[in-house]
Amino acid sequence: MIEITRDGTIVWSYGQGLSGAAFANRLPNGDTLIADSSHSRIVEVTPTKRIVFEYFTNADPASNSAPLPTNAVALANGGIMIADQFNDRVLLINAQMKFQYGTINVAGNGPGQLNGPYTAYVVGDYTGQTPPPATF
Repeated sequence: MIEITRDGTIVWSYGQGLSGAAFANRLPNGDTLIADSSHSRIVEVTPTKRIVFEYFTNADPASNSAPLPTNAVALANGGIMIADQFNDRVLLINAQMKFQYGTINVAGNGPGQLNGPYTAYVVGDYTGQTPPPATF
């Protein structure tokens, strides 16, 4: 993955072990959070390319053999929200726990079910993905 300016200048790049970066987000501390779909993982790397956090979405024994985390967003409370598309779930990871919404490998549209979620956010969290308007 690369970060470029509008004129095409490469500002930063990271490729160690990546082969399917679906989404990347620069964090307030300067690190970059990457959804590495091909390797079923979320990885946070420093500007000097050191891995400081790594989470594998296929670690659960019930996980799909080819899970596809398509999006990861760092939340204001320090957690990370992950859209785990092929496992039909959204995960919330923080230092204390892992919360899952959606039944793993059960697609659906009923209570507690998701059908291939591509992205996930907490409404009102304002993590930089959708900043609040200046005025309402």
